[in-house]
Amino acid sequence: MTRKELAMRESSLTRRLLARLRQRGHYAIKIVGSPQQQRGLPDLVACVDGTFVGIEVKRPGRKATPGQARELERIGLAGGRAAVVTSLAELEELLTELEGAETPAAAEVADLAETPAPAETPRRVLRWAPPPWPLERWL
Repeated sequence: MTRKELAMRESSLTRRLLARLRQRGHYAIKIVGSPQQQRGLPDLVACVDGTFVGIEVKRPGRKATPGQARELERIGLAGGRAAVVTSLAELEELLTELEGAETPAAAEVADLAETPAPAETPRRVLRWAPPPWPLERWL
């Protein structure tokens, strides 16, 4: 790891990681914390080849807080991938691992492509009905 990477602020690293995820064609967003939000959510959330990924960004040598570690564990238990990333190289390792993996979602899509389409089902038409009270009350 270079000296420049060691001195990089977490916000700068987060921007670089987000840009790299998007550059490689993955859906990725930055989670911005607020008082109304659940504590411990990862900094970045992405979808890599059908796999939900939660990424907690930390400066080199730092660890996730207990709340962040708990949320990352919950993501893993739900079938997603979770990681604490401290450099661009670590993100590249994670992406290489995920991009080559056969995901259950990809297998299901392949199975669906081989099955014949079901017979056309009749469409249900929904019609709007006025409420039983006068609309003027609410305008």
